[in-house]
Amino acid sequence: MFGRKKNQTKSSNFTSEVKQKHSSSPWADIPVTEDYDKNVNNIRKICAGCGDIVEREIRMEGLGGLRVHLFFIIQMVNLDYINGNIILPMVAFKKENCKDNVLDIIQERVLTVFQVSREKKILNAVYEILKGSAILIIEGENEILALNLQNRKKRSIEEPSVEKTIRGPREGFIEDIFVNMSLVRTRLPIPELKFEMMEIGHRTRTRVTVAYVEGIAKVEILNEIKKRLSGVNVDMVIDTQDLTEYITDSAYSPIVQTEFTERPDKTVGSLVEGRFAILVDGTATIILTPTTVWDFIQASDDYHTNFYYASFTRMLRVATILITLFFPAIYVSIITFHQGVVPTELLISIAMQREGIPFPAAVEAVLMILTFELLREAGARLPIQIGQAVSIVGAIVIGESAVMAGIVSPAMVIVVAITGIASFTIPAYNFTLTLRLMSFVLLFLGSFLGLFGVMIGGMILLTHTASLKSFGIPFLTPAAPLFSLKDIFVRAPWTMMNKRSRYLAQDKTRQKT
Repeated sequence: MFGRKKNQTKSSNFTSEVKQKHSSSPWADIPVTEDYDKNVNNIRKICAGCGDIVEREIRMEGLGGLRVHLFFIIQMVNLDYINGNIILPMVAFKKENCKDNVLDIIQERVLTVFQVSREKKILNAVYEILKGSAILIIEGENEILALNLQNRKKRSIEEPSVEKTIRGPREGFIEDIFVNMSLVRTRLPIPELKFEMMEIGHRTRTRVTVAYVEGIAKVEILNEIKKRLSGVNVDMVIDTQDLTEYITDSAYSPIVQTEFTERPDKTVGSLVEGRFAILVDGTATIILTPTTVWDFIQASDDYHTNFYYASFTRMLRVATILITLFFPAIYVSIITFHQGVVPTELLISIAMQREGIPFPAAVEAVLMILTFELLREAGARLPIQIGQAVSIVGAIVIGESAVMAGIVSPAMVIVVAITGIASFTIPAYNFTLTLRLMSFVLLFLGSFLGLFGVMIGGMILLTHTASLKSFGIPFLTPAAPLFSLKDIFVRAPWTMMNKRSRYLAQDKTRQKT
């Protein structure tokens, strides 16, 4: 069921947090010993040159002058918490009659820190420092205490910049994975919502979490996701796209097979349908999978407005997908090879506009589309106020100037403008990129083979799309294989959508009738 087109390394056990070995480091297997000075010196050697790491030695007179060494990054921890909950209790501690060992006494009777773990390897302790924890090296002990005191700077929760909505919630994910998990948990406060965390990347050790609803999500898909994530053996993962290219079924396909979102409400809706969310620390977008092609035409507003209007706009998006793909190619094919299919009055009008144009229709189309892409890219990279002016004014000025100079015809400007506007109506930005690239291929076929070439290209594209799978789920599900069309081309009323997809969900009953 889950065949892949590229080799995958054998996966290891997927636990709540997997600490991968830093194979390129000579410190990877150095254990923590009872030699206090050696442990401190090892930490200093590994962190040599790291000016943001500070240290302090404390003597616990209540334990006979026991030496304790503290390491932390001053910008990543709460200093008031360190002073009040670590240093002061250790200095003021008075030994009581108890049989506990030193580690237990310090962890349970001295420290007032909520989350404390123990590390047995030097390198793991260093990674705890770098993640924002403070570590305590205790004289005579072969374990290091790691205290979670993270106080990372993070931006406030804002409205998503890409996935905007008219009536829906305004919350969007940020770059902190724990904040993102809380946003999902707030909207879905049930114990069946599970978060399984691991670390990926030998150097970045990026936190990656798989979220799903137990009892709804299929276990076999969950196991496949775990297997692929565990098999990612790289030194760096910074963004969701980095991870996506390693776990996608057909990594070399030009068609995107993964959906991204910045919206907690959309994420929760997908989880309840039996899908999985993959959260990556440090990025505000998360991965929703398995993905079908129909997920790219669905917007959050579809479920926040009347189902009649939602169905109309969804069918409109299907039409704009076809326009983005085929409109320039069909126009060039007809003008070049099939003039007979155009009404006479319209053909005469187009011929008059093209009189004196020095380029063939195909070259004319490529020049205008590339110009439009340049303006779109420039508008995206510039500040918002300037970018909008460049996109709008640039398109008007260049289009009008090109027509007046006799380089392109007015009809071609209209075709390219309609195609560009149509691409903006598609909710999924990464899917839009795929359509724009495929439109160039179809334009090339149409310029050489006419409508016959466009048809061949369309059939190849459809066949390839039908052959794709996302974690074993056919990419055209539920239209092919046919299951239900209640939430594809139209959005049926909620009272009619009482079943989940049998391909995604283990529990198929959404509401009892």
